[in-house]
Amino acid sequence: MLLTPVNTKNTFSGPLSVTLRYLVPGHTHMAADSIHGHIEKCMRQKKNVFDMEDLVQVLGSAARGV
Repeated sequence: MLLTPVNTKNTFSGPLSVTLRYLVPGHTHMAADSIHGHIEKCMRQKKNVFDMEDLVQVLGSAARGV
């Protein structure tokens, strides 16, 4: 969903990048927090996620780390 506005042909009307931010650890706890932590860690290791293929790789490596 977040890649669509970034990858539109008309770059003047859409954002140039998307930044995902997660809540500070310890302030909430949900079952999904651990997978989000794995995703964030994998995104930091990859450094640049430019397209859907990169995102699929990150999510796949995060799922294997659970």
